[in-house]
Amino acid sequence: MYVIEAGLMIDGTGEEPIPGCSVMVKEGRIFQIEKTTHFQLPEDIEVIDAHHLTLMPGMIDCHTHLHFPGGPDINNSYSMLALTESQSYLTILSIDNIQKDLRMGFTTLRVLGTPFYIDVAIRRAIEEGLVIGPRLKVAGQGICVTGGHMDKADWSPDVFVNGRTGVGDGPWGCRVAAREQLKYGADLLKINACGGSHNLNEPWHQEMTYEEMAAVIEEAHWAGKRVAAHAHGGKGITDAILAGLDSIEHGLWLTEEQAKMMAEHNVYYVPTLSTHTRGLELGKVGSGSSEEGWKWLVKACEDRWVSLERAKKAGVKVCLGTDAGFWMYHGENALELEEFVRAGYTPMEAIKAATILGAENLDIANITGSISVGKYADLILVDGNPLEDIKILQKPNNIVQVYKEGRPIK
Repeated sequence: MYVIEAGLMIDGTGEEPIPGCSVMVKEGRIFQIEKTTHFQLPEDIEVIDAHHLTLMPGMIDCHTHLHFPGGPDINNSYSMLALTESQSYLTILSIDNIQKDLRMGFTTLRVLGTPFYIDVAIRRAIEEGLVIGPRLKVAGQGICVTGGHMDKADWSPDVFVNGRTGVGDGPWGCRVAAREQLKYGADLLKINACGGSHNLNEPWHQEMTYEEMAAVIEEAHWAGKRVAAHAHGGKGITDAILAGLDSIEHGLWLTEEQAKMMAEHNVYYVPTLSTHTRGLELGKVGSGSSEEGWKWLVKACEDRWVSLERAKKAGVKVCLGTDAGFWMYHGENALELEEFVRAGYTPMEAIKAATILGAENLDIANITGSISVGKYADLILVDGNPLEDIKILQKPNNIVQVYKEGRPIK
């Protein structure tokens, strides 16, 4: 049991920050919250002097991939790792990646597609205390149709790698794929509703039919699980919402009507702004883009702000997600908060997207996402005030300490 005496507390709910606040942690949970001047310290309790620091909830990244560290996609590509490296090595690499996220204050990650059920195994190892890592909510291999976004022809048709992704065609094929992910321990399901298209007039391509999406979503909801969809734009987003989807990932070309539908149906939005920023910075060669793919990326980076503005205006719950493990490096997750501010969010709104709204999206707001009595002590001590400069959360030296379920990490 210990007490953190913080100079400033941001609780993650969007409420005004509280100066001079003390938080008592007991058995891994938040036991008491009081103004430091009013706090009656029990005898022999450890006091952590953080009067010069800001205390805030552990952050949540709602869109990650584990087995690739992120960055340039040339020789050691995201797809090729599943072909060139052993499952054992990919598991060790994945643990290293997520520990980078944890040290930067991300105490919970949602994982949306990993080969060989590596994410399921690592989640279990973390829960059993075999390795240190953030809390994981995992989707297994993800589900798409033959030749879809996660089943691209990256190599010869004579080469087949089992366990790379879940493939289903037609409603019953998709039900089988969904049941397989659930059988092997997925916390949620990820589908690929509509991917990118090189037709820049309509830069999206619907991959799954309404019936296929509805089949997966029904199976998930029967099991008490949620469903996230890789979805760029067009009718595929509308079909996914009507089929009962829980969150839209990327959503680069949302219409005003779709944004209103998302708000009405309580569909969360994870725009993954930073991965497209990083892709643009890497350039055509560094991002591994073809000429058509590069034109698509440039258009996506120009248009994404309109979708976010429409979602915010409609009252959609928007969450932080980075796509870390693709163009985004693990450990750089806090760039997404800067992107939210760049889009017109206040720093407090950005922090809320990274905390309580993320917890709601993962259906774990009862245990984390805000500094509240009874919740796990997922906490960060920050040197500086992120409400004054959101960029400070990107600097390792400013993340003084991270607590996951009350346990200090750094």
